[in-house]
Amino acid sequence: MRWRGLLRPGARLEKFLAEVNPIVLGTTRTDGSVHLTPLWFEHRDGFIWINGAASRDWLVHLRRDDRVSMLVVDRSKILRRAEILGRVVAITPDDEFTQINRLARRYVGRDFGSRREQRITVQIEPLRVGGADGQASWDAS
Repeated sequence: MRWRGLLRPGARLEKFLAEVNPIVLGTTRTDGSVHLTPLWFEHRDGFIWINGAASRDWLVHLRRDDRVSMLVVDRSKILRRAEILGRVVAITPDDEFTQINRLARRYVGRDFGSRREQRITVQIEPLRVGGADGQASWDAS
């Protein structure tokens, strides 16, 4: 039960990923240790989309190793969470600030304010989902 090779979220998981919650991105440093970064995200077209300044360490890690771990946590009920393993499928410049503006409007209700650094959009394919909506596992296949 996959489409376009992607993990198919069920209705409950889709609704949860549409909520405005942070995602914590886990990448791997060259020494093998984990680097954790809280970020804004959106789930769209079956992918997780994130954005960062071109100078961020986590982008260096992703260019070297496309495997990621992500954790989406409900801001009000921290045990309601989705643990997502995925892989990066695209890293592209966000020259027109389209993606970061989309995320800023989602999280703070207005366009992103800073234009000091180049922005980069990362598209991530979810491969496996764990965690739970309270006591029930997520509906994904």
